[in-house]
Amino acid sequence: MFTADIPKDPKPPFDHKQGAKENNAIGSLVLIPSSKYPACVEADGGGREDFEGWAGKIVGYEDKRKKVKVQIQGDKGLEHLPVAGSAKFALANLVRL
Repeated sequence: MFTADIPKDPKPPFDHKQGAKENNAIGSLVLIPSSKYPACVEADGGGREDFEGWAGKIVGYEDKRKKVKVQIQGDKGLEHLPVAGSAKFALANLVRL
């Protein structure tokens, strides 16, 4: 995804507090920042400086809903990201698309 592809008004972060009604993120899209895989930026971004990262679809939860599985289009593997916390790539810290 490039800078122009990212919504100007991103959706609010997911609410994963116990009992929250908005805690089902399955099927939602998030931006996996290019800083997570710097070695892939040149090939996937086509050399453009405005490459922000990859769109990933949340396909499921694991570890008692403490982590999510994210599928990046065109990638065979799955990302396993924490739902909350201070980690740079935690779901709560990613841009929703």
